Amino acid sequence: MILLIAIPVIGIVSGALIGSLTEGRGLAMVPSVLVGLAGSIAGAFLFAIIGVKLVGEVPAFILSLFGAAVGAIALIIVVGLIKRTL
Repeated sequence: MILLIAIPVIGIVSGALIGSLTEGRGLAMVPSVLVGLAGSIAGAFLFAIIGVKLVGEVPAFILSLFGAAVGAIALIIVVGLIKRTL
């Protein structure tokens, strides 16, 4: 249940941080937040599909949050690279 709140929050925070760090060079703030949100959901979903499991509830929770952060950052980087080449 907490993952339903934590994963989108990680995406929003990741997008906001990257949007503020790359101001003027990358995406604007709102697109960065939206891409971070989508990436966090995709990352957590892909980590679940891959089936990486650890023993206990806390490590699985941390792994899902890590997948969300990795997905958010990866998608923001990919979208930024695509934007730069266009």
